[in-house]
Amino acid sequence: MLLLSLFSSIHAQNKIANNLSDFKLSDYKLADVNQQRLNLDFGFSLSSRQFNSFNNNDILGNFSPTYFTYRNTRKYQGEGSYNLRTSFFKNSNQRNTDFTNKRNLTRLGFSVNVQNRFYKNEKLFFELDLIADEDFTNRTLETNNSFSSYEESFERSNELNISLPLGIGIGRIESVEDARLALFILQDLEEKGKTKGNISPELCLDFAKHISKVRWKRVLDFRMQNQYQVEAVDSFLRDKDIINDYDAAYYTSIMDLLRYNWLPRRSHGNRLSFHFTPSIISIFNDQETHIFEPEDYNTQNIKLNSFQYLGHVDFRVAKAISLQWQWDFFAKIGAGFENGNRTYEINEPTIYSYNAFISRGEFSTRIGYYPNSRTFISVNLGSYLFNDIGTESEQNGNQGAVFEKEYQNTNVNFNSSIEIFYWFAPNFSINLNAGMNLYSVSNNSQNILSGNSLLDGSNNYLDIGLLYSIF
Repeated sequence: MLLLSLFSSIHAQNKIANNLSDFKLSDYKLADVNQQRLNLDFGFSLSSRQFNSFNNNDILGNFSPTYFTYRNTRKYQGEGSYNLRTSFFKNSNQRNTDFTNKRNLTRLGFSVNVQNRFYKNEKLFFELDLIADEDFTNRTLETNNSFSSYEESFERSNELNISLPLGIGIGRIESVEDARLALFILQDLEEKGKTKGNISPELCLDFAKHISKVRWKRVLDFRMQNQYQVEAVDSFLRDKDIINDYDAAYYTSIMDLLRYNWLPRRSHGNRLSFHFTPSIISIFNDQETHIFEPEDYNTQNIKLNSFQYLGHVDFRVAKAISLQWQWDFFAKIGAGFENGNRTYEINEPTIYSYNAFISRGEFSTRIGYYPNSRTFISVNLGSYLFNDIGTESEQNGNQGAVFEKEYQNTNVNFNSSIEIFYWFAPNFSINLNAGMNLYSVSNNSQNILSGNSLLDGSNNYLDIGLLYSIF
């Protein structure tokens, strides 16, 4: 069915009239848009398993609202996401009356990812972003073994990451999926013989702008939204007097394409920017273990504080080659400094302090094929390089003994993948993702206890999934 759809779509695309193909997606500039959206993600599950003499029970729940913002004007481009994460997990594992194991986990997290580009003119911009993530976790473990001991352990952790990218740049990438939808509608109506004659590129541009006004208007009720969009598109086409037959095929064509208007985004343009990004990482982990019979009690604390200052150049290209083809490219290269300390404390603290010169490199490219409004195929290639060169000092306890070493950490990764998405209905899709990941990690250090380690490997994967959305 999927191959048949692709074949028929490709055949239809070859028959596009010249007057439609004269209009390029790259000619479109998105109108002023301001949209907010709230997604609610929640789940709950119960499971019970029995094997041999063991009874295992799980309870899992999560709730994660996310608030999205998107705004586009000629002077500003920005988008943001604000996410709250809560979850809990309870597990009990019991064997008759001689062994019981209970685990509890609760997690609370919050993340913010905001991008702001302020344009002085059509191309020159200043960028101020914020990336932050906070995660709190509590774990408890209770083990009762009638043949040996009773044990309780508690673990609390907190992780904070904050980055504040600052940059200046030149260039602009426009969102052109509204123009894509407009062309799909006009093309479909033309193939069904519903248009009167030539459709000029100027009319295509006006229709794309009208689609933007219609598509970005928020209506909470899906039926009312669908009714509003169909009426708005029909009104435009009637006013322009380009339709010769307003029959059932005309309306079903518009309805079908509008229902898929939220599918993969298309864009066009390029952007070059220079960034300075300070970052803070703070991690705290506290563990307590209490063992009865025989009596034993120990604690363990881990603390990490890291400060990173990275300067980098980013170059991004998005090229809407045609109605069906898209090419995307991204490259990033940067260097900077990192310093911080790690503390491990069991009976007495061990403190590691480090200073490093860091360099980063990254690139990715993608070829995307969009034969119709419900099919998407892409081939992706990417690679990144992390390299840290620095010195680290180790101080054990309160004795003042200090060991120093030089180290170099290198991480090289290459990945390739192919993705296929096909929507049977607006709320039902199948997707395939197959790829390969090659990596090499090396850690070299020189001190009294010098050590070297090297890890090379590869991962191959194939994922096939079905997605059905209730809302």
